[in-house]
Amino acid sequence: SVDAALEALLPILALNPAAVEMVDDVVIQTALLNRDHRATVASLPSFHGAPPGAVLYVEHFGGSSAEVSARLDELAKVVPGAPRARFLDAPSRLRAWRLRKAGEPLLHAIPGERKPITFVEDTAVDPSRLREFVHAFRAIVEKHGTRAAYWAHASVGCLHIRPLVDVRNDDDRRRMVEIAEEVADLVHRFGGALSGEHGDGRVRTPLLERVLGPKICEGLRRVKEVFDPSGLMNPGNITGPQSAERILAHHRVKPQQAFTPLPHGEGETFFRYDREGGFGHAVEQCNGAGICRRMSTGAMCPSYRALLDERHATRGRGNALRLAITGQFGQGGAPNWGDADTLETLQLCLSCKACKSECPSNVDIAKLKAEYLAQSFREAGKVPASVKFFGRLRAASRAAAAIWPISNAILRSGVVRALLASIADLDPRREPPAFAPSLLRWARARERRKGGAGPRSRTRPDSAPRTGERSPAPSASAPRTVILFADCFTTWQEPWIGRSAVELLESFGYRVVVEN
Repeated sequence: SVDAALEALLPILALNPAAVEMVDDVVIQTALLNRDHRATVASLPSFHGAPPGAVLYVEHFGGSSAEVSARLDELAKVVPGAPRARFLDAPSRLRAWRLRKAGEPLLHAIPGERKPITFVEDTAVDPSRLREFVHAFRAIVEKHGTRAAYWAHASVGCLHIRPLVDVRNDDDRRRMVEIAEEVADLVHRFGGALSGEHGDGRVRTPLLERVLGPKICEGLRRVKEVFDPSGLMNPGNITGPQSAERILAHHRVKPQQAFTPLPHGEGETFFRYDREGGFGHAVEQCNGAGICRRMSTGAMCPSYRALLDERHATRGRGNALRLAITGQFGQGGAPNWGDADTLETLQLCLSCKACKSECPSNVDIAKLKAEYLAQSFREAGKVPASVKFFGRLRAASRAAAAIWPISNAILRSGVVRALLASIADLDPRREPPAFAPSLLRWARARERRKGGAGPRSRTRPDSAPRTGERSPAPSASAPRTVILFADCFTTWQEPWIGRSAVELLESFGYRVVVEN
């Protein structure tokens, strides 16, 4: 539990670790819903196979692995009986730390209307009183009928604490103000800081006098006036006394007071969004953490890596879709399904689904892009010819590959290429792809030569077990079977790629079944 983890904090700090970071059960349970972070949770210490209620990351430095191991042996003595896992090599350390680093964006995947909002996040107190402080903080949050996530810098008494609230709900907005005021008084009582890491900003400044008192705040205002008498620097930033109600201003879901709540059911959408907690939640799932802008690992986001343009990052597209769908581009707060700039922003999305796999918040831009385009077609009353063309590409490719020498000769004609470019909305300078003999035909002939069954048919063969029947047990000497799913391009335009894949897998002893 969080309490048990914080109770162990002071004995751990006595060993002079380089870092002690914490994640709580809210972060851990949310990580279990994320396909990319589920394996990280599995590598952490567990209680009889069950995920823990909290984890402390204790890091030690040393001149050698033996020195670090000796320090970790000392750590084991001060937390006897606690499950532990050691990560001594660089790859395992990086994998373990990923969960801690992804804490904030992970929380935005929590199902439901209430989300982790940063309005009392950065409080800091003496680490020796952190457990007592968290206990009192939790009491405030629970008194207002909600819960919070607790994670981050336990070693310096600065936890990131985000209560779950619904910023559209008037009762929850009132709760935000009350929680903020009570937390500020709690920080004052513990002699702590309202913002231990990131600065007070517009959210916390209205509460500063409750923590620092009027004399210190007046001194801060006078310093500001000396260096900026005309108020030119950071215009609009708070310097005078303000009501705590100010923390409710400038939320991204309602910045211009023109906002129509999105339907959280699926009646008006082309896709189902029950896994995302409703369409409205899916639209707002991107929290702006910017993992999609990384350049070192993973695949997210290919077009951003090529262009280094924020507009073409997953976050840029997520923001554009959110603003258009929630009616923040005008139209009286109603969704704008045909916004030209949004459509342009979506042009270079490859729909590769890397964001769905790698984004801690599980943002699925490919799905939202398809939804937005479908809605725009419905509103316009027609589907563009280019979309219909690519929608029938599979059937057209199959037919063209059946007579591939003729198809390729026709495609070399300038008139045909110009016509295709017009229909498909392609640059006329683009070379049309050439067709080749079908990979499926090659695979069937290969299986016949070897006496096999050939690629799977789309219909159930007579020899297949019927519903409720058991499949016969494979022979101990039978080769393991790999199903190779070939896309349209590999099947009918670049079959040599599929052939090489089949030959490579067969060289390792697999039987390969080609599907399309």
